[in-house]
Amino acid sequence: MAQKYDKLLKDVLQEVSINLVEVLLGLNIKEVHPLPTEFPSVESRLVDFLGTLEYEDGHDDLLHIEVQSSNDPEIVARMLEYAAKIIRKYKRPANQIVLYIGDEKLTMDKSLSYTTATTELNYRFQIYNIKEIDSSIFLEKDNPKFIILAALAHVEVPHEIIRTILQKLRKTLPPRSFQDYLEKLDVICELRNMKHVLEKVVKKMGIEFDPKGTLLYEMGMKEGMKEGMKEGMKEGMKEGMKEGVRESILRILRRRFGLSETELEEISRKLGNISNLDQLYTLQDAALSVSSVEEFLNQLESVKTD
Repeated sequence: MAQKYDKLLKDVLQEVSINLVEVLLGLNIKEVHPLPTEFPSVESRLVDFLGTLEYEDGHDDLLHIEVQSSNDPEIVARMLEYAAKIIRKYKRPANQIVLYIGDEKLTMDKSLSYTTATTELNYRFQIYNIKEIDSSIFLEKDNPKFIILAALAHVEVPHEIIRTILQKLRKTLPPRSFQDYLEKLDVICELRNMKHVLEKVVKKMGIEFDPKGTLLYEMGMKEGMKEGMKEGMKEGMKEGMKEGVRESILRILRRRFGLSETELEEISRKLGNISNLDQLYTLQDAALSVSSVEEFLNQLESVKTD
């Protein structure tokens, strides 16, 4: 799996494993207990997810999930190797699943059978293509990490799905966490070649985003470049710097004081009236040092606008 998506998706798996098992296997799971994912050997092997499924009747099974963002011609051999290591360590086999999230057509095999003079092998695991799962299933949950997976599932109208995801995230999350999930959604949309869709929807919904986050930073740069072409590159870069400082101030205040969207929008409006870069830098320092929102607002009100 591409490293860019690896950490995000492993993190998501830890959080939504129960929901995912219920969707993929149609089982009612009471609880999932994650297990260590690394197996000691000369060549270290790290699985994406390994856990114990605890059922309502008290019995349990092992579950092993690998996430693939591209077709791996050696996936059968790799899964067989994992199966042997799991049996060796836990003395029993696991339910093995490969979750394919790639954009290309799924071509991976999921079984291996052969017979020789001394050996017979019949091995099989399950591969699920997330693009064949209806996105509405992911949108039914309140878990934000499950909600963002809707962008990977079967999508008929990308703009509508992205808008729905953002609306649910806004409703579910506090402001400071909402921005973190925008960054996660941005990575997922890149995998699905839907970054341009996310960009348009975010802009249309008037959502403010961290300037250091990949998507909106790029959007800001694009807007800055457009202005630069109209009025000169120097002026365009200056405007981009001002906007970056304004967004930085909002981010600092959001994380320090947990402001509501309404409070942030009001502060953003007032910052938009300040065009002096030095004054904006002074307010940025204030956002880091003040002990309360009221103290910052007093400094903001004292700034003379053009």
